[in-house]
Formats: sequence, C-alpha cells, structure tokens
Amino acid sequence: MSDPRDVLIHAGDAHALALMLGDRARIEDDAAAALAATLAGARIVGVDDLPADVVAIGASVDYADADGRRRTVTLAFPAQADAGAGRVSVLSPVGRALLGRRVGAVATVLLPDGRRLPVRIVDVRQRRAKDAEALALV
Repeated sequence: MSDPRDVLIHAGDAHALALMLGDRARIEDDAAAALAATLAGARIVGVDDLPADVVAIGASVDYADADGRRRTVTLAFPAQADAGAGRVSVLSPVGRALLGRRVGAVATVLLPDGRRLPVRIVDVRQRRAKDAEALALV
C-alpha cells in the first residue's frame, strides 16, 4: 500500500472529515477506521498551501489501472456520492486510495474481495466546496 506520509490534505478537508468520522454511527466502521488511519498519517496543510495536483474533496481525478484503462471520478463526501454520476465517496476503497495523493502517484485500492488494484493518478482538477463541513454532515 502507498506510504501514508505521501498523503497531503488541506486543513478544511481534514476538519470536515474528522467531524464526519465523529458521527461513526452513520458510517461503516471498517471504512471509517481506514479513513481515520489515512488522516492520522497525512500531512495537513492550509487550503492555500495545497498544490493544485493533489486530490482533495471535490476534485475530479483521472486515474489509470495497471492495464492502462482510464477512469474519471470526482471525490465526494458520502452524502454527495453517486457512482452512476462518477462521484465516489471518500469512504470507498477508491476514494480512500486517491485522497491526498499527487498526479503521478501510484495508490493501491484495497478491494472488498481482498485484491489490491494499483492505480496511477494522471490528472487532478480542483473544485473546492466553500462549506466542506456542511457537505460532510449532510
């Protein structure tokens, strides 16, 4: 799995995610624990200090699997997730793997069946929510 020290999360997302994790009754324990571990190992930076090529909540991400197949998703809080519309939850295996990673990084998606799927981040386009805390709790 990717080194958690490679994860960079801006303070607004970190705060909103921590609030969401505090409401654990609404989310799966395994997913919450995995996300909490990611946050614990991440470097937290100011919103203005997050490089544009780092995956944040609301960012659209192009990634490629080991076979070169590309996919585009937008990283979302669970309440806004809609797989059919390409919005993946930060609690999903793909969402957790992408969060805080830079363009060019290879992240490992831990699939529910135990398989590991390496994906390479190809491009990131930021769309930061103005009220991340509110979105996290909806």
